[in-house]
Amino acid sequence: MKAVMYHKKFRNKYHLEVTKIDKPDITSEQILIKVYSSSLNINDYERFTRPSSLLSKLIRVNQGRDAYPLGGEISGKVVAVGNRVNQFQVGDSVMGVLSGVFPKGGWSEYVVCNEQNLIKKPTNISYSQASVIPLSGIAALAGINKLNIQPEDEILIIGASGGVGLFALQLAKTKTSHITAICSQKNIELVKSFGADCVYDYNSFSNLSDIDRKFDKIIGINGCYTMKQIYKLLKVRGRYVAVGNVKQLLIALMYSLSSFIKKKKVNVSSAIFVDIAKQLDELEKYIKKGILIPHLDGVYTIDEIEQALDYVINSHPQGKVAVLLD
Repeated sequence: MKAVMYHKKFRNKYHLEVTKIDKPDITSEQILIKVYSSSLNINDYERFTRPSSLLSKLIRVNQGRDAYPLGGEISGKVVAVGNRVNQFQVGDSVMGVLSGVFPKGGWSEYVVCNEQNLIKKPTNISYSQASVIPLSGIAALAGINKLNIQPEDEILIIGASGGVGLFALQLAKTKTSHITAICSQKNIELVKSFGADCVYDYNSFSNLSDIDRKFDKIIGINGCYTMKQIYKLLKVRGRYVAVGNVKQLLIALMYSLSSFIKKKKVNVSSAIFVDIAKQLDELEKYIKKGILIPHLDGVYTIDEIEQALDYVINSHPQGKVAVLLD
């Protein structure tokens, strides 16, 4: 089968090689999927950014030294099931997440998935749309659920125009009508079209305190502001949830512990440990209702993977980018 393999020994721009590998076998509890579409996520491209980050080092250590396809989420059709699989059958259209802390393997014609990591693809979205939802959707949903938004809450979303940010915005809109967002100037109209009531260009101020208002809940997708700045924007008993890079999450966790020990009225938490099966089931409901719809900024074939990486790394896409395998 055709796959895009990553290995440091490959001496090209991104250490990738389009090649043929054996089709994987399945166990009695696994599902074999013909992949129609995958995506580009931070787990795939962070290793190529400079300077090298803590996250990129963790990804490389976790994913190992052998050559492997990148791509952590997929959509496609079931072509074989183990005899202990109960929820899926051959011919089902599916979408989901591959295994691992930093999942991989999706940039190949066939993948093996566990039953709990899949849902049936709703008919109101395409395979390309379906392939870009699971990972970013889970991150956004986990963050929104941790915020425990009430109808009267005023919400701030920091980093609202990327994949996670736009999903978080759509999900938050189902719970409150008071949403403020921060993004780049070029993305303001897009973010408004997805439901934000007020949008700030992050280049229009040097410090979050320049926003002359306070919020009940804040979700941080990008970690470009200090916790001190974020604290100042929170109302008493407000809550901040970090959904972003490793450094941001670690800082948020430290502040969460500190607020517990010191009995502060501000709660800080991080959306990093989730039940994937439960989150996917909840996402499926939102998709079927037309509440959660991805914004596709680009669709590339697997042979155009270098161009896709160039775009994602250098252009900061709006929403998500899909990679077609079929």
